[in-house]
Amino acid sequence: MPNQYPEILTQFIANILIAAFLIAFIVAMLLLFQKRKLMQEKKMEYLKAQFEKDLLQTKLDIQEEVLKNISMEIHDNIGQVMLLANVNTSILLTMPLPPEAAEIIKHNKSLLNNAIEDISQLSRSLHSDRIIELGVFNAIKHELALLQQKGLYQVRINDDLKNDDTELPAESQLIVFRMFQEISKNIIKHSRATQIEFSLQRSGNEIEVVISDNGRGFDIDADIAAGKLNGVGMRSLYSRARMIRGRIAVSSQLNEGTRVSIYIPVS
Repeated sequence: MPNQYPEILTQFIANILIAAFLIAFIVAMLLLFQKRKLMQEKKMEYLKAQFEKDLLQTKLDIQEEVLKNISMEIHDNIGQVMLLANVNTSILLTMPLPPEAAEIIKHNKSLLNNAIEDISQLSRSLHSDRIIELGVFNAIKHELALLQQKGLYQVRINDDLKNDDTELPAESQLIVFRMFQEISKNIIKHSRATQIEFSLQRSGNEIEVVISDNGRGFDIDADIAAGKLNGVGMRSLYSRARMIRGRIAVSSQLNEGTRVSIYIPVS
């Protein structure tokens, strides 16, 4: 039978080959389209992440510049006014006054001295150059010492690094310090804690920074469900951790305190 109709057989085989070629061509085009689509989606995700990173970096740069300017204004203007007021108070003590006035003026002078010291400390904590000069971990220890000196908290420090923050770029140090400020602000504002523990250790290519307190804590699962952990402060912590290619972990239990761990990659 095939020998009787060679043209039909040839045409049939040709049609099959053409159909197979068309199917293969269509499948190849679909695969290519899918591959290009995936590549485009990845590219868009990368561009979006890069845009968010650049935007956050710009915001941080602006914030640091504003804080630096505020620091200088506090030091140069408010600090000088307070010093002048302190000098005037000292002059008043040398003048003839009613007996009861001297004690009031001495108390006022003591308040001025405390205010001058507080303003000076605030100015230094806002100024980024001062933070880099000290090193981020020394700057954090200094802030914790001030909290303890004011009688607000008992502070315990465990440092296994031996000033190993020199491996961190200046920008990373500044971001870590601002993260600490956000965490300490939350402790002061919400925790009702009496103790703060700060620990540093190195594990492989990471530095682990842990800030914990013995405050009232919170139910993480319940707060996540209620959207309470999506506030600006918490988002800022995670965003800044990503800026230094790090990560952050928060653990807490009601009436047992809160622990925040920051993992910082080092070369």
